[in-house]
Amino acid sequence: MFCQILIVRKYKKIFVGGCERSGTTLLGSLLGSSDAGFTTPESDFLIKIIQQCNDKKKTYKSILENSFRFKLWKTSISYLNDEFKEETWDYLLTNYTKQNNQLNRDYVVDHTPSNIWYAKDLHDFFPGSKFINIVRDPRAVANSILPLDWGPNTCDEFSLWWLSRIGLSLSGASEIPQNDLIEVKYEDLITDPTTTLMNICNFCDIDYSDDMLLNDGFKTYSYTKKQHQLIGKPISSNNNEKWILNLSNTQIETIEFYCNTVMRKYEYKTITKYWSKKFSGYRFFVELCISRPYKNFLNIFRNYIRKKIALR
Repeated sequence: MFCQILIVRKYKKIFVGGCERSGTTLLGSLLGSSDAGFTTPESDFLIKIIQQCNDKKKTYKSILENSFRFKLWKTSISYLNDEFKEETWDYLLTNYTKQNNQLNRDYVVDHTPSNIWYAKDLHDFFPGSKFINIVRDPRAVANSILPLDWGPNTCDEFSLWWLSRIGLSLSGASEIPQNDLIEVKYEDLITDPTTTLMNICNFCDIDYSDDMLLNDGFKTYSYTKKQHQLIGKPISSNNNEKWILNLSNTQIETIEFYCNTVMRKYEYKTITKYWSKKFSGYRFFVELCISRPYKNFLNIFRNYIRKKIALR
């Protein structure tokens, strides 16, 4: 009886981060489409392990065993050592590539949005790793996230949520060496993908490949497949302006009222007279006491059902 030996590779680590629904998965899929690299599912459990690795009461194995995200990997941890090191992570990554027929790759892309918020912890644990902070027009982000079963449900709630995400991203990005960080706009990625990807590859010190434009470097799961319908399809800029048609003028005005200062930083032009927006106590009461609680309850129920289906 022969035992197959798994040769563990040391991968170049590329972390993509930013506000949710800003293109982290799309960028991960593009970079992972090259034969030289691969993209893992979102790995929010990784930062939990790194931050709690000194807590003897909670081992990294227990974090993995109880992580919904890691369960989607369908990877065994029975042969891992008790201490979590970079080599341990490389073992899990190599095992993942074996399961998905992606062996002998040189770099790995992690597209968990919160990567950039905890950039210092990740950079300290993986010295020399590269970080990509991706930013998208908040109105397009709102149009993408409001119908989903997680996240904010109204434009008032969304605006404060988006600003907090941008703040976390900027704060996290400021804590790592700037030569290991690049900022990318989603709009540049979809309007001129070749040039944008070449710049990113040059920054990450990896080879650009035309295969990246195939956008098939990430395997979507049933849990998120509906949210990632653009993965595996040619890149198109048509979808990014849908917010103009889908959001009402009041919704757009609300977002621009809260977010206009940061929007100017990223050169997103406003289209409403947001400065004349008047506060409505009645509307605020209805949203805070009725709309938000009702929609949040629906989100919890819808998300619970989706997770149950994903783990079948």
